[in-house]
Amino acid sequence: MMILVYGDDTFRVQEKVQELISAFVKKFDPGKLNLSLFPSGGSDKVDMDDAARTIACAPFLSERRMVVIRDGFRSLKKNQEGTWEERLLKTGDSTIVIFWESTSIKDVEKHPLYKIISEKSGVYTYVFPLLQHKELISWISKCVQKYGSTIEVKAQELLALKTGSDLWQLNGEIQKLVGYADGKNISRFMVETLVHAQFSDQIFAFLDAVSQQRIIDAMQLLEEERLSGASDGYLFNMLTRQVRILLELKACLEEHPTLSKDKAASLLNLHPFVVSKTISQVKAFPLEHLKKTHDYFYELDRGMKTGRYSERMGMDLAIVALLQP
Repeated sequence: MMILVYGDDTFRVQEKVQELISAFVKKFDPGKLNLSLFPSGGSDKVDMDDAARTIACAPFLSERRMVVIRDGFRSLKKNQEGTWEERLLKTGDSTIVIFWESTSIKDVEKHPLYKIISEKSGVYTYVFPLLQHKELISWISKCVQKYGSTIEVKAQELLALKTGSDLWQLNGEIQKLVGYADGKNISRFMVETLVHAQFSDQIFAFLDAVSQQRIIDAMQLLEEERLSGASDGYLFNMLTRQVRILLELKACLEEHPTLSKDKAASLLNLHPFVVSKTISQVKAFPLEHLKKTHDYFYELDRGMKTGRYSERMGMDLAIVALLQP
């Protein structure tokens, strides 16, 4: 059996993978003797040959074995694709393979291994796009209930407005609000008092400063966000999102130089305001620099999630990379 879990909403992607692992352990493997996670051994890259050998092994004193491969698509070399197709076709019914991908839906679905997996029978796919406003409100309500509290409708609306679709931040803010409310209904006033607005409110000013090499101004904006309570993990996620938008817009305009702002917004599925604010910054960043920076941000993200870097160090390294020509 193969399971593919991916999407732009990395919070729900991780949540689903953990749910699948917990169900497997409870039903088949309480001792976790047949659960293998890749990457392993403190590495932040998957040894795909090692993963393939593990998949080929029979379960030990159990009906099933589970192999979880995180971001294997990125770790797979071009000359390994054919070999992996053969290996996957030979996967026995006793082995459950989970491909856990953290890259965007677009990047996953254009990968050669995605085609190989999706065309195989008996594959389960879970895709998690970013939640839209109504879905986000519903998620907030359920999350608050999960933590044993309640929340006013107006408070839900304001919370969604302040955090956007970043469920990593939103989950943390809800836990903070539940603790503060101490059994009371979470009010709009509590959200106004405790929840910091998105760094995206300042992201354009920050990148303006970076693009113009106004390093002191850029660092001052960053420190203001830190002092106001924003975590470095949250700031990093916001910066990564904006670099991705810059990269997509830069590539789009290089391919279609005469494209209008409205058409670019429609083509990239972005709000016209975001395109309007970003388009003035695009000229300052070469396409290759944006590609290199985007890939490096991915490695930093992996490093922070595996404990290789602290969130503060990851954010500082991200800024250094962005400032380099």
